[in-house]
Amino acid sequence: MQQSLKVVTGFTLVPVEERRNVTDTVASVKQSFKATAHRLLAWLRATAPLHSRVAGEAFTRLQVLACYAGVALLLIILGLAERIGGAL
Repeated sequence: MQQSLKVVTGFTLVPVEERRNVTDTVASVKQSFKATAHRLLAWLRATAPLHSRVAGEAFTRLQVLACYAGVALLLIILGLAERIGGAL
């Protein structure tokens, strides 16, 4: 029984030898996640060339992203304060 069997419902039955082991799949996903997280952290720790050149200091990409998040939060707070102040 080397070939897959077709069932009336349309599903394909695969012989046991061809099935992937679930633990191998989970381990592969974990390893892939760790590798992606490692690459992301390495990218965040690298210097941001444009911002470093403009400011004359060395800034990491994480510092730049934190600065952008702070500016966005400040704008949201100012917008809410204006909205509340206009309602009074």
